[in-house]
Amino acid sequence: MTESDRMQLLRAKVAESSQSKVAKALGYKPATISLILSDNYPGSPVTVLQKVAEVYGSETVPCPLHGELSLGACADHRRRARPGGNHERVQQYRACKACERGQS
Repeated sequence: MTESDRMQLLRAKVAESSQSKVAKALGYKPATISLILSDNYPGSPVTVLQKVAEVYGSETVPCPLHGELSLGACADHRRRARPGGNHERVQQYRACKACERGQS
């Protein structure tokens, strides 16, 4: 999914509901979404648009442990803290660290 595709997806989701609801789902403030949509965001919108793809996109990625995962599920696994004693979570943590996506 290209950055342009992600921007279109963001626009579509805002049109379906509201800027405020989309911002909440993405974990950003409505002002951030407004600035990105109006092309006035002071930084790079890449991180926000990546989150758009994770939350709303249908893209899947290969997982060394699970086979295919949605981009959102992959991101959730990657962002988890190092687990304590749960064997399955330790296994997932190690798989994420070994994966090329987990090293970024």
